[in-house]
Amino acid sequence: MHPLLPQLFERHAAHCPQAPALVDQGECWSYAELNRRADHLAAALAARGIGAGDRVVLAYERSAQALAALLGILKSGAAYVPIDPAHPAEWQAQIVADCEPAAVLGALRSPHGATLDDAWWHAPGPAAWVPGRALAGEDLMYLIYTSGSTGQPKGVRVSHANVARLFPALSGPMPFGAQDRWTLCHSLSFGFSVWEVWGAWAHGGCLVLVPPALSQSPQRLLDLLAAERVTVLSQTPTAFRQLARGLGPQTPALPDLRWVAFSGEALEPHTLAPWLAHFGAERPRLANLYALTETSGEVAFHRVTDADLAPGQGACIGQALPDVRLRLVDEQGADVAPGELGELVVGGPSVALGYWRRPELEAQRFGWHDGQREYRTGDLARQGPDGALRFEGRADRQVKLRGYRVELGAVEAALVSHPALRDAVVDAELQGDGGRCLVAYVQPIGGGVLPAGLAAFVAERLPHYAVPERWVAIDHLPMTPNGKLDWAALRAQAGAPADPPPARVQPGAGLQQAVAALWCRVLQRSEVAPGDDFFDLGGYSLLALELTLALEQELGLQVTMTDLFEAPTLAALCALLERRQSLGQDPEAQAAEAGMDGVYMRQAIAKAREAMLVGQPPYAACIVGPDGAVLAVAHNAIWQNHDATAHAEVEAIRAACRNLGASELKDCVLYSTAEPCSMCLSASVWAGLRRIVYAIDMQDEPRFGLAEPTVPCRTLLQMLGKPVPVQGGVMRAEMHALLEDWLRLQSVRI
Repeated sequence: MHPLLPQLFERHAAHCPQAPALVDQGECWSYAELNRRADHLAAALAARGIGAGDRVVLAYERSAQALAALLGILKSGAAYVPIDPAHPAEWQAQIVADCEPAAVLGALRSPHGATLDDAWWHAPGPAAWVPGRALAGEDLMYLIYTSGSTGQPKGVRVSHANVARLFPALSGPMPFGAQDRWTLCHSLSFGFSVWEVWGAWAHGGCLVLVPPALSQSPQRLLDLLAAERVTVLSQTPTAFRQLARGLGPQTPALPDLRWVAFSGEALEPHTLAPWLAHFGAERPRLANLYALTETSGEVAFHRVTDADLAPGQGACIGQALPDVRLRLVDEQGADVAPGELGELVVGGPSVALGYWRRPELEAQRFGWHDGQREYRTGDLARQGPDGALRFEGRADRQVKLRGYRVELGAVEAALVSHPALRDAVVDAELQGDGGRCLVAYVQPIGGGVLPAGLAAFVAERLPHYAVPERWVAIDHLPMTPNGKLDWAALRAQAGAPADPPPARVQPGAGLQQAVAALWCRVLQRSEVAPGDDFFDLGGYSLLALELTLALEQELGLQVTMTDLFEAPTLAALCALLERRQSLGQDPEAQAAEAGMDGVYMRQAIAKAREAMLVGQPPYAACIVGPDGAVLAVAHNAIWQNHDATAHAEVEAIRAACRNLGASELKDCVLYSTAEPCSMCLSASVWAGLRRIVYAIDMQDEPRFGLAEPTVPCRTLLQMLGKPVPVQGGVMRAEMHALLEDWLRLQSVRI
C-alpha cells in the first residue's frame, strides 16, 4: 500500500522542516510553518469533536491559509469539501445542504451556523494536539461537486487510497522530486488542483500559488514562471492556448521549466503550434493527462511531440498508467474491436468511491468488471494502431468548457425555471479557434423578444462557466420525423436574425477602423458598427483577452478587461483610447482632468506601456530581495515632466507620510539604468513588500512586477493613487527616500 499523502507531507516537515512548501504572493512558507498552522486547525476541529467520517467545507480564496486549512482538515481525519467563494450563493447553498458539513471554513455568500473563525490561523507556537486514530486508505479524503443533469450539483467521493496511487503510477514517464516547483493555477473546487497541490507536496517540492487575475495575463504569468523558477506548470488546454498566443520577443527564457501538464478537457494539438515553435518539445516537455473527478485524477499519459501537429491528428489520450485498465465498450458494455469507436471505461484503484447520496446515478456509472471497480466516462474514443487512445467526443450531453465540466441539462433546467420562458435547449457550439461556447435557444412565452436579464438569472443559479454566451429566441423546437430534436434545424436558426438588420453605420477612419478590424477577426464577423457592443456580438472573457492581446501586439494599445466592460461598444472604446492618447501627449492636461484618482493612474500606466512598446526605454530601478527576486519599477522619462513638478510631487508625498515610523533597511540593493544607489531591506520588510505588490498587482493593470534582474522593467511605481513622475534630473537619493516613505506608508496600511 502506498503512503497516504498527508503522511508524506508530515515526513517532509520532519526531515526537511525549513524546505519551502508554498509561495503565496511572494511570501514563502516552510514545511514546518505550514504544518504548525495545520496542526492548530486539526486541534480546533478535534475540540469540536470533528474527525473521521465528518466533512468540512473549505471556502477560502486561493491562499496559504486555504492550503493550511486543507492540510489541517485531513490531519483531523475529516474530508474537505471545497467551494469556490466566487460561485453563486444558490450553488453554494445546495452543496452545503447536500454534504451537511460539521464545520465551514472561509466565507460563503450565505452565512452558515457551523462557520469556524480564523483563530487557528493566528495561534502562536506549536499546537497542543495529539492525533487520533491513524488515517486509513478507505477514509474519505475529499468531496468535490460537479454539475448534475438535473441542475443539482453532485458530489464525488474520493478516498485517500484513490489518490495515493497517482504519483507512484506516474513515476516512470514523469519523475518528480524535491527540487520541483509547481504552480497552483486552479480553484481547489476543481479536481485538477489535487494534482497540483500533491504533486508538489508528495515529493517535498514547493507549490507556487498563481493569483487568479495574474493567470489571465499571458505576459505576467510567463514572468511569474521565470521569477519563481517554476519547473511544473499545469494548464487546461483553453488557458494554455491563450498563454501560447502571448509568446513573442518579450517572452522570458524559462530554463527551469521541465514539464507542462494538460488536463481538464480535450487537447487539440494544433493549438500548441505557437508554443512548440518558440520552445520546442524537449524543454519543457508537454504531457497530456487524461483525468476525471470520478477517477480521482490522472489515469492516462501521452507525451506531446511535434508529430502531434500532423494533419488529421486528434486529441490523444495516450496509454493507461500501470495500475489503470482502460476499455472501450459499446452500448451494451461489450468490448469493441481495435479501431472501432467505443465509450471509454476506466478500471482500477483510481476509481472513486462513487457519488454522495446518489445511489441511482452511482449504479449507472460505477460498477465492477473482472474484479476491478470501473467508471463509465461517457467519453468516446478509438484505439489506434500504436495502441494509444484518441478522444472522439462525448457520448452524452456533458461537455468541457475551459476546463470545467458542464451538464447542458443543468443549464436548461435553470432556464426553464424562468417565468417568461416556455422551453429552452442549450448547445455547445464549436468555435473557429477550436474551443466551444454555450448557445441557449429559448422559447419565450407568447413568442417574440428575449426577456431581459437571462444571463444574470442563470448566473444566480449556476457557476459562471455554465452561463450561455449566445442567446437565440425561437418560436418552437424543431423535430425530426421520429420525434427527436432536430439539431441541424435548430442550429441553422442561430445565424438567422429574427428581423431584417438595420442599416449599418460603418466605422470611421483611423483608429476606429483599425480597432474594428481586430473586432471582426476576434469575433469572426464580416463587419461591426461603432454602436455594436462587444459582448452582445458574442464576446466573452477569453475573446476579450484575445482582443486585448491583439490590440497591444498589433496596434501598440494597452487595453484592459476592465476597459472593455466599461466601454463595451466600438465607439466608446475608441473614444477612451483617443482620450488617453491626447492626455498622454499633454501631461499637464492629463493631471488637470484626472487629478489623483484611479483614472489618472490607469491613463498613466497605459501611456507608460505604449512608450515601452514603441521602444522608448524607461528610466528603471530594481529592488533586489534576499531571495534574489526583484521588484522592477519604471519611472520618469515617459512623462517628460519638469524637474520642479517632480520635486513638488516628491515633497507632497513626503509631507503626507513623514511621521509614520522608521523602516528597517538591510541586505538589499536599489539600482537604476544610471549609477547604482545603496538600498537595504530586511527579509521581513521584503516579504511584506511582496505581499503588497501582489495585492495591488491583482487590479486591472500590471502596476508592479516581480522578476529576475534580467527581465525588462515594464511596471510602474504607484504612490498615493498616482504615478511618480521622477525625471532624470532628480537625484537617485530622492528615489531612495521616496521608496522608504512608501514602504512606511504601506506597512501602516498592512
